[in-house]
Amino acid sequence: MVKIHRLLRTQRTIVLFTILAFLSMSCFDGCVKREEEPRTASAAAAGSAAMAKTETEPCDCPPKETAEAALVATGGGVVVPDADTAADRLDRYRQAITRSEAGIPRDTFDVRAVAEDIGPGPAAHFEWIRDNTALVPYRGALRGARGVLMDRLGNSLDRALLLAELLKAAGHETRLARARLSREEAERVLENLRSRPVGPSPADQASLDETIAEHARTFGLDRTELQEAGVRVSQKAERDAREAREAASRQYDRLNAALGPVKSDEDLLAKERAIQAEALRDHWWVQVAGESSWLDLDPTLTVMAPGKILAEADTSLEADEVPEDLFHTVEIRLVTERWEAGRLVKTDVLEQILRPCETLGETIAIGHSPMSWPDDMTGFAGENGREELKRAVLNAKEWLPVLRVGSQQVAASSFKDTGEINERPGRAGGGGIGGIAGGLFGALGGKEEGEAPEKKDSILTAEWIVYTVRVPGQPARVFEREVFDLIGPAARQGGKVARLELTEARRLERGLALLSEFDIFLQNGYLSAPYVAHLIASGVLSNWDTFARIFLETRSLDQFFKTAEELTPLPGPAWGLASARREWSPVGGGMYVGSPNILAFVSGAQADARGGLRFFRAFDVVENSLAVSPLASKDPFQTRLRQGVLDTNAERIVLSGLSNSAEGLARIFDESEAQDISWLAVRTARDPVLKRLDLPGDILARISSDLERGYIVVAPQKEVLVAGRPSSGWWRVDPGTGQTLGLSANGWGQAMTEHKLLWGFKIAGWTMCGIETVMTVAHDAGGHETHPVAAVFLGSCWALGLTSAVMALTAYHGLAAWIIVIVEVQSFFLGMGVHLGMSQPSSSER
Repeated sequence: MVKIHRLLRTQRTIVLFTILAFLSMSCFDGCVKREEEPRTASAAAAGSAAMAKTETEPCDCPPKETAEAALVATGGGVVVPDADTAADRLDRYRQAITRSEAGIPRDTFDVRAVAEDIGPGPAAHFEWIRDNTALVPYRGALRGARGVLMDRLGNSLDRALLLAELLKAAGHETRLARARLSREEAERVLENLRSRPVGPSPADQASLDETIAEHARTFGLDRTELQEAGVRVSQKAERDAREAREAASRQYDRLNAALGPVKSDEDLLAKERAIQAEALRDHWWVQVAGESSWLDLDPTLTVMAPGKILAEADTSLEADEVPEDLFHTVEIRLVTERWEAGRLVKTDVLEQILRPCETLGETIAIGHSPMSWPDDMTGFAGENGREELKRAVLNAKEWLPVLRVGSQQVAASSFKDTGEINERPGRAGGGGIGGIAGGLFGALGGKEEGEAPEKKDSILTAEWIVYTVRVPGQPARVFEREVFDLIGPAARQGGKVARLELTEARRLERGLALLSEFDIFLQNGYLSAPYVAHLIASGVLSNWDTFARIFLETRSLDQFFKTAEELTPLPGPAWGLASARREWSPVGGGMYVGSPNILAFVSGAQADARGGLRFFRAFDVVENSLAVSPLASKDPFQTRLRQGVLDTNAERIVLSGLSNSAEGLARIFDESEAQDISWLAVRTARDPVLKRLDLPGDILARISSDLERGYIVVAPQKEVLVAGRPSSGWWRVDPGTGQTLGLSANGWGQAMTEHKLLWGFKIAGWTMCGIETVMTVAHDAGGHETHPVAAVFLGSCWALGLTSAVMALTAYHGLAAWIIVIVEVQSFFLGMGVHLGMSQPSSSER
């Protein structure tokens, strides 16, 4: 068996998912059965088929003769060309994407490009901001310059930051001016706000066909293949949008009926308009230096002109001198809990404050690096591979939590299985270090020799991610998400907790949970389609040489992992969900982002009841509050209720692109109708309706926590069978605003897939199986240095995976297609073992 390269030792968290996939999947489609599940009554009424995949137990790789023949003959039904043809085709794809990327309009994300297009004059820049962006009320800096450029919306401060940056790019000296408007003046501004600027229209089919034909002619690509890919992407985008809207409409009616009359402010619209007017009183604009004085540029209203202002400035300052307390921030903390002497003790192990206006476009990910891991684990495809991996997880005694923001990595203390904190990871008791830990603390050295310290009678029992959202002028909002919890909220509510019996199953649950990764997207506005297209295209191109070497030069698993170290991540599915929320919204421009939203994509593994390992991928909408436009005449409560139901269905539909089925509250809600299970509204923690809910204790404890925080909960009277398993969740509704979120049994606002076989991972396993087989064949044949079969197979997989990306680059005006491309390309990246989390190798290992 060929040994897995150092990547396995240094990037354990990433490679774990590839290994688990290899263990849990079949190598060929013959190992999988596909059966239809009976459709629920509601799904049938909507005309949508509910499909689910039923897997058998994973099979081993086929004999080398069978694998080689299959690889040479076909790649999943596609004839595989020779190596030279595959290399040529890859090169033509790169040329096509390079040209398409260069043609993406940059006026929604590149300040310098916009400044050059406008020209040098300050008046022209002022007019561009006035006419191409719209004022919306909220306090503080949320979007920043690039966020306004992308969303074409912003408050006076964010629009001023964009105008100042445009003028600076054009060579002008600027400063910000600030004044406090009177209530009457703010009311007049509110009354005269303009509607959202109209963006570019999506390309029509004729122009798309022409663009496809041009790409095909220029780069020698198959025009029919590209057109078919385009049709497939377009049809799926339309189908997903239709399904999301129909499901959301149907579920909104049911939820509204179950919710019943809600006691709220008599005139919520008037109350919110008063809040918006108050936000407008903090007024900002730009002053540009002239020959002898400063010229005021205030684009608040469409009638404004250079030199005209709403109020005299109280103060002026440089753009980089905006006070700290005016920025919207999200603090991310990791909190562990240990049982010790009958008490539960919580400890912060990592914290970081982020500004969404500065992290836009950056990968934000949380993971844990096990600090004791076998140096050379091999043979994962054998009979004992699963047990070897489980043993490695069970033997991990210490973990280093790491937060990655772009290329920056943040880590502080590690923690042990006793719950003790090690403030000097890499020193005594620290264990071996690799991956991110090696990059951060490799200079500290490895485990020191000497006697192990006496183990305390304490147990690591839980960990949470705690998000704190701070908005200028508002109380902080705190959201808690569990990573794992061996005790459970019901037992914790009961008072003193007895010493936990730490069984092997619980240790495995904890160890696997700590190897999950959280890809976080802080949404501070709506994404522009050209920006997403640019990020994905440029990301693919930056990885191209590395991928070409993987596909065309890989001769062993060692070489595969060594080369894969160099890959950098692309935007993940959370970006797709952010796009879907806007693209499929039933209320359209009636809402806008007025404070940070938090979307997370979680991937990991769990142990099943039979001791096997199963993957899960989940969306977790942590915070989805939206502001209702002052121009909207609809009830803000019902507007947010509709959007919340749409968000919950968007999770399920986007996630279904990563596998054949997705669970979550949207599906539970639909399935319950066919099972005649009622949903009950519970309004307070003392509401007698709460006692009518026949649900597990931990779910009831989480529901009670939401009720104590003032939310209304709509929950099923009993658990709902989904794919043969009892499932539950609840709708959480803010009675004051209508903000709505669908929550799952563990308190996440999510939809989840849980499978032994996923499309992206099947590619990885088949590829690895093929490489191993080919290497054996080559060795048996007399030590050939090269063998084209693996390279051709890899190249073909890549070419097929990129067809939709090339197509989407020709239709960048619409976000719907990008939702699909984000999911499909990311699934391919995941399948090659490059997870969005901690993907940077140790500097000492490069």
